[in-house]
Amino acid sequence: AVQILPEGGHLVSGVSNNLGVIVKDTNGFGLANATGIIVDSKNETIKEFTLNQFGIAKVSLSPKNKETYRVVISNEEEKISTPIKDIDNVGFNMSLFNFPKKIALMFKTNQESVPYLKGKSYILVIHNGSNVKTTTFQFNGKQSVIKTLNHKDLLYWF
Repeated sequence: AVQILPEGGHLVSGVSNNLGVIVKDTNGFGLANATGIIVDSKNETIKEFTLNQFGIAKVSLSPKNKETYRVVISNEEEKISTPIKDIDNVGFNMSLFNFPKKIALMFKTNQESVPYLKGKSYILVIHNGSNVKTTTFQFNGKQSVIKTLNHKDLLYWF
């Protein structure tokens, strides 16, 4: 089985998206060290990647509007092909970057989405198991917004 998981939950056309690819064998174990590619509707290879020892890979994709894509996983025994579904033309995605003392969350959108996002505020909610922290952000006509949080603020609230 192949799972394709966009980081932040949304895959948006026209911007770079991080995808988690998880591949399990018939026994539910990760398909270790298999190779993978992402191909478009013309069967042209867009990206190449290798699954780790747990059958997991992180790969970036900048899908084009109205294009279709598939993930193809190969090892010595089989070839598995799975379509990448639910590519949104309007919306935004999220990517997380970890630094030594802080994290950065980048929210990205495409030009088609800017009019829909204009003037809207969004709330980022972070829960550490016992406490909740919130912060707001707006795109304000831009195609990306970055919010940074210190590691110490994420671990020890109140």
